[in-house]
Amino acid sequence: MNITLNTTDELNTELTLFISKEDYKQNVENSLKDIRKKTNLKGFRQGNVPISLIKKMYGRSAFGEEITKIINTSLEEYIKNEDIKMFGQPLQSETKKTTIDFKNYTDLEFHYDIALYPTISADYSLIEVPYYNIVINENIVKNQIDAYSEKFGKYNEAEKVNDNSTVKGVLTQLNANNEILDDGISVNDALIYTKFIKDKDIKKLFIDKIIDDSIDFDVKKAFPNDTEVASLLKIKKEDIAKLNPNFRIELKEIKEFAKSDLNQELFDNVFGKETVSSEEEFNNKVKEQLVEHYNRESDLKYKFDIQKKLVESIEFKLPDAFLKRLLIQGNENITENNIEEEYTKIQDSIKKDVILSRLSENFEIKISEEEIKNFAINDTYKQYISYGFPAEMIKYDLIVETVEQSLKDENTKHNIYNQITSLKIGDNLKDKVILEYKDINVEEFYKLA
Repeated sequence: MNITLNTTDELNTELTLFISKEDYKQNVENSLKDIRKKTNLKGFRQGNVPISLIKKMYGRSAFGEEITKIINTSLEEYIKNEDIKMFGQPLQSETKKTTIDFKNYTDLEFHYDIALYPTISADYSLIEVPYYNIVINENIVKNQIDAYSEKFGKYNEAEKVNDNSTVKGVLTQLNANNEILDDGISVNDALIYTKFIKDKDIKKLFIDKIIDDSIDFDVKKAFPNDTEVASLLKIKKEDIAKLNPNFRIELKEIKEFAKSDLNQELFDNVFGKETVSSEEEFNNKVKEQLVEHYNRESDLKYKFDIQKKLVESIEFKLPDAFLKRLLIQGNENITENNIEEEYTKIQDSIKKDVILSRLSENFEIKISEEEIKNFAINDTYKQYISYGFPAEMIKYDLIVETVEQSLKDENTKHNIYNQITSLKIGDNLKDKVILEYKDINVEEFYKLA
């Protein structure tokens, strides 16, 4: 077995794989013997079917499987060992076809087309990229403190219902005459948050009610989301479609939400026990936290912008014909009729991948499995926080389990690898490109595309 490369131009190469009959003959014979042992055929005892008949019945498939195995293994090992940077996978030559004699063992020669990643060069000192200094004013600090006060607020006993109350009571299903329905649904400890009631007229029915008052309402109008209704009534979601939605709740408990005061308890909840001990320290610490947060946001924006600038600034050719063949063969929805349109859509993405790959080599960027896992864990944690989960409720073990499961998908893993690569390339280029520092407020920053 032998592999040779014949370069046709700077981007395209022909790979020739030579397989001698000795490379596969014995394995095919062994495969046919194994098939013979397992074959049950009328007129013959198991394992005694003539080998000539086995070859006639299964020879072509055994031959094909072995050749395919050799081709796949040989190409994969060769490309890895030679460290060939290429697009996709090798494609069988369109001009040099291989004819296989499935009845006789012969030497075989297969021809493949390979498209190589282009080399790139750029004068980074000519590339200008904006770098934003996000100005934190007192209003931003105040809003963040208000957010913390709400996050760590509590529900306290109240006399009347308002638009931010929780009420508990006995929830009972009614008939068409607004009477308690025999054998209807009844929930003794139904819990309702008034701020989540979607229908304005129904919400008004709750306002100013007191303990032991009753309210008749349509649960489906109050909560159009079937999941909420199922949770409230403690029934299966699939039973909601046929549900009679008329219910009455008799109030047994009323609580209203109150934001946390600016006190030591709030300080400890936000920053840890005794980290800060006065309102002034708390305000300063919140501002420091915001500065760190928006510095990270600014840095991410720079790294996103530098990628766009690199794609715009670095000129190189792509093996267009090969890439179009690769797209057609790999996607049943792409044909000769729409390939030009589809290829145009992804050209910038292909260019970005090439640039990231080449710069990763130039800057000798290495990314470990552990680094990919930790990045994914941190990203998942941030998602939980953005959804409003309190930090103390987020289970680290659950995040790790979720991440480990998601990283079994190679596409997910590859995407995270590219994200980390992009960030590291951005760091390496900071002292090589021209950074245009600009002051900007938070509102204007988030309006930037």
